[in-house]
Amino acid sequence: MSGHCLFDTALGRAGVAWSDRGITVVQFPEATDERTLERLHAQSPIATALAPPPPSVAAAIEQLRRHFEHGQEDLSTIALDMSAVPPFYQKVYDRARRVGPGRTVSYGELA
Repeated sequence: MSGHCLFDTALGRAGVAWSDRGITVVQFPEATDERTLERLHAQSPIATALAPPPPSVAAAIEQLRRHFEHGQEDLSTIALDMSAVPPFYQKVYDRARRVGPGRTVSYGELA
């Protein structure tokens, strides 16, 4: 059950791709829908089917919409599929996801 879709945000039309395990890519809006889809496919070649999102992805899209509008949404509960991400980067992303909304940390603090 992999797929992708575009969705409207305060910043423009963004894209998201998913697998059975969770979100694989979130693509920020580009100048056109076609360019957004090109970038999305470049990052997630398995997401070939344009499809309505399953409930878990639809809920993540709503969280992303709120975040793009207000910048304070906690996105740490969104299920991610990082199976294609090297282990070192998985650790970095895991730690970065623990940084609360509206907070910043340096690379040194993250390490």
